[in-house]
Amino acid sequence: MFKSIQLFVFFAMFSTIVACASSPEPKLTTIQGTVFYNQNQYLRGANTLVVRLSDTSLMDAPSPIIAEYNRPIAAKNLSKTPLYYHLNYDASALKVGRSYSLSARIFDTKTGQLKWISTTNFRYIPGKTTNFAIRVDPVSQREKRQHKKLSYQCGQNIATIELLGKFVKLHYQDSVWMLTKVESASGNKYANQQVVYWSKGKQAMIQFTGQGAIQCILEESLN
Repeated sequence: MFKSIQLFVFFAMFSTIVACASSPEPKLTTIQGTVFYNQNQYLRGANTLVVRLSDTSLMDAPSPIIAEYNRPIAAKNLSKTPLYYHLNYDASALKVGRSYSLSARIFDTKTGQLKWISTTNFRYIPGKTTNFAIRVDPVSQREKRQHKKLSYQCGQNIATIELLGKFVKLHYQDSVWMLTKVESASGNKYANQQVVYWSKGKQAMIQFTGQGAIQCILEESLN
């Protein structure tokens, strides 16, 4: 009996070792470079730099984010350009035949308001270029005027939407998501990998991946 237990323990340990050996660590690739802006303009307040590698193969659908680099911009560096970044991603996440691009944004850390954005997506080809200089420009005054908050009643829950030009910030059930505007046959539609927000008039819908749609009614504008 004791010998049988010893054999069982031995084979259990052996199986664990084999399983660990057969699960290699993901192969990380680094993209590095700089984000710069017009020297005659300055950042003010607390800001956060975001650089994203996205799958931009489909023009009429949300661009899945492959990897994202985030860092606060130190107050002493607000007037300094360029800003340096290094973005790591899992090489196995990139598929042959797909298109990938880099983009950069600078948000107000406290409010989440988009302040600067790259107006050009930089195409990334694995194995060729790994250093990119990305220019960002101030969000237009028109887009700034569009920044307002909306409150929706969604069943028993409240959803708050911050309109940020081409983006919205969704607050729902103690979580926050940043969504990008995408094409829609009617109304306004924003999405990321986890959630879709659509609205038309006082009607709205929130749908999380793999779940049913949540119907919402506009309660008030919070501005």
